Amino acid sequence: MSDAVEDIPLTVPKSKTPLLLAVNSLLLAGLLVAFFLRGSGSHAPEPATPANGAAAESAVGSGPTVRLGDFTVRLRNPEADRYVRVAFELEVPSEKEKVELANRGPQTRDAVISYLSDRTVDDMRGGEALERIKKELLRRLNEVVPAARIRALYVTEFVVQ
Repeated sequence: MSDAVEDIPLTVPKSKTPLLLAVNSLLLAGLLVAFFLRGSGSHAPEPATPANGAAAESAVGSGPTVRLGDFTVRLRNPEADRYVRVAFELEVPSEKEKVELANRGPQTRDAVISYLSDRTVDDMRGGEALERIKKELLRRLNEVVPAARIRALYVTEFVVQ
């Protein structure tokens, strides 16, 4: 018996390389589209659960939530362009407040963007910082839309670049 192992080339012939690159790109694009469209379907969203540090009474009598959508905001940083991408859901006591909040979309988005654009990267680091941001945004949003009586603010997406 011979212990010699036959070398098998691990390269793809040049004629198949463009085809494999195209298939790989299509698969990657399909995965990205599926990932981003997953949350925007016509199905009802799952009820929001309280994040760590959320009030206990919010968990007991949780009401309907309103998704504020995605925010991409440039952070205050003189040395480099840094951005935060964040999405929120707001919990309100009833459908009436949900409608009121939906009617005041531009005001709520303005309050969030103006607050976040004054933050630095260091202001966004860690769980304690995120809790401070949530409390301040909750206070500001309740001032902007007092009829909505927002009970809780949940961060559903958070990325700093």
